[in-house]
Amino acid sequence: MTRSPLRPLVYSCLVILALSFASPAGAADAVPPDKHLEQGRKALERGAFDEAVVSLSEAARLYERARQPADQVAALMPLARAYGGRSKPSKRLSS
Repeated sequence: MTRSPLRPLVYSCLVILALSFASPAGAADAVPPDKHLEQGRKALERGAFDEAVVSLSEAARLYERARQPADQVAALMPLARAYGGRSKPSKRLSS
């Protein structure tokens, strides 16, 4: 029985397709979770709640992925405060 000349091409396409769906190390993973935590805490202090939520969520996710529950909690606590700050109505000046 003879091999199809397309067989190597099909295998190559399957490998390329599989690699394209693999989870690449993204730019966010290049930044250590400690840096995200620090950025989130600083944003929280400035009252930049949306920015804090993004940074602290990423820190918590990376700590969870690294199986560091104590550090994950250290990110989740200020994250809760950031969410709380986002939901507060802004003070309006009465005219």
